[in-house]
Amino acid sequence: MLRSFAVFSIAVTLGAVFMWVVDALPPRIVRVVPEVASPGEVVRIVGRGFGGEPGKVWVGGRQLLQRNVRSWSGRTVEVELPKDVESGFVVVEARDGSRSNGVLFAVKEEIPVAYEEGASPVLSEVEPARVRIGQLVRLSGGGLSRLREGGRVFVTWAGRAAVQGEASRFLPVPIDQVISWTDEEVVFRMPEGAAGGEVFLARGDERSSGVFVEVDTAPGRREYGDAVTYALTFRTTVEGVRFQPTGVVVAWLPRVLGTHWQRNIRDVEETPPPFFQNDRRLAFRFSSGPGVLIAERAVVCDVYPMWIEDVDPRLSFSKAEASSYEAYTRPSGAIDAGDERLGGLFEELTGTAYERLWRLFTWVRDVVGYDPGGPGEPAQVLAAGRGSSLGKARLLAELGRMAGLPVRLVGGVLLEGRGDLGWYYWVEAALPGMGWVPVDPTAIQRVVRIPEGYRGQDEMFFLGGLSAQHLLLFREDTSTERLVPGGEAALSEEAPALWETSHEWRGVSFDRVSYSVEVVGVY
Repeated sequence: MLRSFAVFSIAVTLGAVFMWVVDALPPRIVRVVPEVASPGEVVRIVGRGFGGEPGKVWVGGRQLLQRNVRSWSGRTVEVELPKDVESGFVVVEARDGSRSNGVLFAVKEEIPVAYEEGASPVLSEVEPARVRIGQLVRLSGGGLSRLREGGRVFVTWAGRAAVQGEASRFLPVPIDQVISWTDEEVVFRMPEGAAGGEVFLARGDERSSGVFVEVDTAPGRREYGDAVTYALTFRTTVEGVRFQPTGVVVAWLPRVLGTHWQRNIRDVEETPPPFFQNDRRLAFRFSSGPGVLIAERAVVCDVYPMWIEDVDPRLSFSKAEASSYEAYTRPSGAIDAGDERLGGLFEELTGTAYERLWRLFTWVRDVVGYDPGGPGEPAQVLAAGRGSSLGKARLLAELGRMAGLPVRLVGGVLLEGRGDLGWYYWVEAALPGMGWVPVDPTAIQRVVRIPEGYRGQDEMFFLGGLSAQHLLLFREDTSTERLVPGGEAALSEEAPALWETSHEWRGVSFDRVSYSVEVVGVY
């Protein structure tokens, strides 16, 4: 059902804060331990909301007999697998009839291990069998190179989209997280948003067999709310264009980044056809034309609110983790840790990565005021005691790096309903065993809804959480790139990102450039 319409342009407005929490929750399975077992073995189902009295358990679409249920509590159910058990979803039904989400389980004897020449690609082994987010995973098998060109690695998603179709249950591993891919082996880094379950390779309708891996949620786990579907139109307009004989204008439009909470992204229309595109942007090239140039694209996507629970604050980074995040731990030097305007912040900044991040987040959130037209540079924000969302995010990133934490700047738009807005920024910080988590020091001062299912303090939601109103379009990278070699652009080594310009040009003059996002529908 269509819920609202809105047009968002480059102006920024400040709204009131509106937050809400709903307490009632259905049963929820967090994990099944182990996720691969044989008939006769005992499996433990961990979650919440199961109730104090025994209900029902399904494995692979079949209800288990009561004699197979060993123990039952509100958070844990133990069952003994019958001889005829089959692989499939594990589902718990509470005594009141409410059902949980499904979590994949595999019967060990059903996992394929052989590969014949000419057969479909086969995965036969995964190492290690239990991993944390960000850890390297090695898949072994045969015929894997058949899927390498244009193929992806898929893992089981930690969200609740199983009822929405087969494809929604799985999450593609980002291309830059696939380390190597040969005929007999694929190495990748377990991405954020992954859960224990099936891992496989696929290209279009062709896919390999699957292997099963358990994802360790001891460092903390991600929870997801119900998706909001947005129909959006992105547009860049260049007015009063005057071309020289060799002049060219390149207008770029961002893609909605595919992440574990932004899913099912569908391009609807692009005008004119792009001359270049990758997973981050599309570029439209003009060398002649009328006085007004318009580059436009329409897209539909699902955005899931997401947050973290049960974080273990005691954990520290392993050497491998610390090495992979090193590029994002170098401060710019714009701020001195002894600056009196920090109020002795770094004198009391001790503890683990999570504890330091918590302290910095609350300081920037509460001490630094929000001003939509305020400064955007960290030193200027500190001097003024206020800043825009960009300024607060950059200040948090700088302070985090000064504290030895991996932090990167990200941004997009904040879909607040009717009204105008421009770019909106927050950061992502890496936590041990959790990978990158979002941190927004400004959202508490905007019109942002806390999703159903979140049971923590509202003011702490945005340490690891995002609403369905956050639309991610950009991530800070460790390198720069240009669309037009030698063209004018607002890019710099200090802020290596493409969000600071919507166009590049050479041999062209023009009067005005504007960028807008139109929300055609929210479903």
